[in-house]
Amino acid sequence: MEKGNSICVERIGCMREMVELGVWIGARSLELIKGLILHHPFFGGSKRTESELRLLNAPVLPLYSTDLPLYAALPIAVDRDHEYCNPTVSDGFDQFAQIRELGWWVVVTGCDGDLLIDRQMELVEMLKKKGVKVGAQFNEGDYHGVELIDATEANALFVFLMHFLEKC
Repeated sequence: MEKGNSICVERIGCMREMVELGVWIGARSLELIKGLILHHPFFGGSKRTESELRLLNAPVLPLYSTDLPLYAALPIAVDRDHEYCNPTVSDGFDQFAQIRELGWWVVVTGCDGDLLIDRQMELVEMLKKKGVKVGAQFNEGDYHGVELIDATEANALFVFLMHFLEKC
């Protein structure tokens, strides 16, 4: 990898692992990674958000399909407000302070047809409060993973991410 031109990308997976991996690599190679892309980051919490209730039976990503993997990944007898599942609980992941100290940019993408949108937007606000450099793009009318099916949406995402990468 060329020094200073790398970023970590989370794509519809577990955000916690990507954040930890990025910080672990970044701490060992300070100039290797310059940012973190959280594309439709996947996480939850115990209290249902407005978007989760509104999109309970969404055809692409219904609520039950987010609950099952989160419960399966959590330790026994804990709820979805465990730090593994909810980055906004308590004071957030310890790694967010490290991301700020490393000077990384974090970009979060989502859309209002994704039941995770409220949590994604909360994450952006929390990162800003922690002093992390944040970019965000939340599209209207799209759904979780739309750019995998729609080339126009994929191109728009690519243009936005290229702009983000120029900042890094």
